[in-house]
Amino acid sequence: MGHRDSWRIVRLREDEAAAVAALEQMVFPSAWSADTYGRFLAQPSSWAAGAVVRELVGFVVGTVLGQEAEIVNLAVHPSWRRRGIGGALVQAALEAWGRSGVVRVMLEVREGNAAALGLYARCGFVPCGRRPRYYTDPVEDALVLIWGEAQQRCG
Repeated sequence: MGHRDSWRIVRLREDEAAAVAALEQMVFPSAWSADTYGRFLAQPSSWAAGAVVRELVGFVVGTVLGQEAEIVNLAVHPSWRRRGIGGALVQAALEAWGRSGVVRVMLEVREGNAAALGLYARCGFVPCGRRPRYYTDPVEDALVLIWGEAQQRCG
């Protein structure tokens, strides 16, 4: 187990798209390209944070529209899991978005991703729907989760 002081949370910018894409490609079978992340992060509505040691070991990216936000992607390097990074990244997003007036956050997660479902439940997300066959490689349903309390803490 690592200690919290061995990594720090920082805001990510467009010029870090290649590092974000490389980490996501390591974690997920279907990943965005560096170009896609670059375009996404260049949008005024986008928001991203990363967990950094010497390099990026985790990230969360999302988008904000008025009082609503969406967590688009979250990934933690396999060697850095179970150290609180995922929860800290989600908490950083919720806190930043809460300060800007966001009152509701949604996301989709693979139905079979028990670790992610547990993390989001600890962060206060609750299921509110299903998207059949939403994911490919392999084909799997997505569960739609919603968070709606600005003071909720992740654990």
